[in-house]
Amino acid sequence: LRTGDANYIAVTGCVPETCAGDRVLLLVQEGGQSLLARLDEGGFSHYYAYGGTWGLAGSTARIVDSGLRALQRSGDPYPRS
Repeated sequence: LRTGDANYIAVTGCVPETCAGDRVLLLVQEGGQSLLARLDEGGFSHYYAYGGTWGLAGSTARIVDSGLRALQRSGDPYPRS
């Protein structure tokens, strides 16, 4: 998945019984420079960033949300098993 000027590996998951409200999107930057995550928990979204340099507040949310929108264009990013 390409977002902005970086490539990421996207991993999604959810709690099967409550997939609409409890889910996670993890983005691992190519080369392992950074790890970004969005955790949706009962109507609240939490964003996390590890590694890399994040100078602007909200940049993590913008990148992860952009990645989520890209995944949604190709179908349900949280498939149930």
